[in-house]
Amino acid sequence: MSSAAEYSRHFSQKNVPFGIASSAARQRPRAATRIGNTVIWLEALHQNGFFSEIEGLPDDAWSHETLNSFASLPKSVQISVRREVQDAFERNGIDAFPVSATEDIGAVTMHLPVAIGDFADFSCSLEHVKNAGRIIINDERPPPAFFNFPIGYQGRASSIVVSGTEIERPWGQFRNPKAMGPDAPANEPSIIFGPSQKMDYELELAAIIGKPLPMRQRLNAVEADEHIFGFVILNDWSSRDIQGFEMMPLGPFNGKSVGSTMSPWVVTLDALEPFRSDGQLQLSVPRYLEDPGRASYNITMKAEIVARGDATTVGTCKVQDLYWSMRQMTAHAVRGIEARRPFHGRSIYAISYDSSNRGFNVEIKPLEHQTQESPTMPNQVKDLHKVDETSFPYIFEQNATVTLKAGDGLVRCNVYRPKSSGPVPVLVTYGPYGKDIPYKDFHPKSFSEVNEEQKSEHSAWETPDPGYWTRNGYAVVRADERGLGQSTGLLDTMSRGMSEAFFDVVEWAADQPWSNGKVGLLGISYYAGSQWRVAARRPKGLAAIVPWE
Repeated sequence: MSSAAEYSRHFSQKNVPFGIASSAARQRPRAATRIGNTVIWLEALHQNGFFSEIEGLPDDAWSHETLNSFASLPKSVQISVRREVQDAFERNGIDAFPVSATEDIGAVTMHLPVAIGDFADFSCSLEHVKNAGRIIINDERPPPAFFNFPIGYQGRASSIVVSGTEIERPWGQFRNPKAMGPDAPANEPSIIFGPSQKMDYELELAAIIGKPLPMRQRLNAVEADEHIFGFVILNDWSSRDIQGFEMMPLGPFNGKSVGSTMSPWVVTLDALEPFRSDGQLQLSVPRYLEDPGRASYNITMKAEIVARGDATTVGTCKVQDLYWSMRQMTAHAVRGIEARRPFHGRSIYAISYDSSNRGFNVEIKPLEHQTQESPTMPNQVKDLHKVDETSFPYIFEQNATVTLKAGDGLVRCNVYRPKSSGPVPVLVTYGPYGKDIPYKDFHPKSFSEVNEEQKSEHSAWETPDPGYWTRNGYAVVRADERGLGQSTGLLDTMSRGMSEAFFDVVEWAADQPWSNGKVGLLGISYYAGSQWRVAARRPKGLAAIVPWE
């Protein structure tokens, strides 16, 4: 690890950031700033007459072990504190400050600058989402919502640690790379438990949100600067193999809670004002996301690996290349705030966004000594097939089995067909949202808006309604994607394996005695995108596709 003193050039009097530090002389963590390699204790300055004329600065502003209280003060107070330090330094240099208020950076220990109550991670680099999609789900297309609003997920605030904290390689369950491919040994377990083999970190910028926001109060992007205390650098550590196996359909969990390393110094918006720049052109956004001013910053971020005193640059990126601004992310983060407690000085919201506009990451190779026998995880396959010909206006066949032609598993599906005799055309869907989960439970509000004619006991999210289509002379086949529900195997969305299994389901539906041999695909969003993939393979019986969205 490099010495903190090596980065003194970043701490000129034009910066004057805020942080929390301790030392042998001051063992309780307290607020400080830094100029060059000198740490300046703000509580000591206050005791020596500094800041006495700043209206709105509490007497106990510097007696806390975090910056939360100071971060919640009006922006004008924070700017006044910073500029008083700058003015004093410009008059007399470091001698402007009492000796009792200063220490060398090498003598102090830095701590997390704020206590973090919430943590959201946004992905606002187009190149990054394409690269991440290719790595994790083998599909580089941006998520459908990417150009509508900043996309992100709620992170684990407890995983954030100050820069310099050691990050331990996590253990978890993931797909066994040795079991993949046509030449894989037959006895090789498909899922293993062990140390992550694909660990990396991302270079990110994070905003510390400090000013209180009352419950149920919304925020527009143009108002967000008043709430942003400042920026820090964040390194988000990830276990991609664990993440790739666990994240569908609900998103990342343990794969993205390894740790997030946060720089100890908060750089204020006031310090970055000279670097303001225009953001990306956005053709149409909702009113709360409108941000016509100079919303971004002309800042280049760089990631280096330092070993034995030598630094190797592994990637650079520009903040202004990001599609969404930090102000827009802040506004979007509080859209659903009515169900939460209000933001206040003791609950800091850290918003980070990946600035890897070139999509780089740094892979951390597994340690050779971290080995453990990886147990197999057998999937107990039971016969769950049921047929109900009396309870509904249609015949309901649950958990019909489609044996995959590759001989590596099976897909379970529900079949809904008219009670009238004779073969009928079939509508097929194949996806990850659960064939047995009622639409009314999955998304009650959306279900309430559906036309009554399109509702039935077996309505499901983004798929054809069995009641409507069986009345109109069609059978409906709804399949659980491999690795979900009652279908065996590994979940691998929008992949070659998905297309091959979907192919088998289509041909199975065309061959059933109640089918007239003609199959159509009809679905929304995910159920639309998957249609193109299987249609390209030209399965027997496929007569039409209707991909919505």
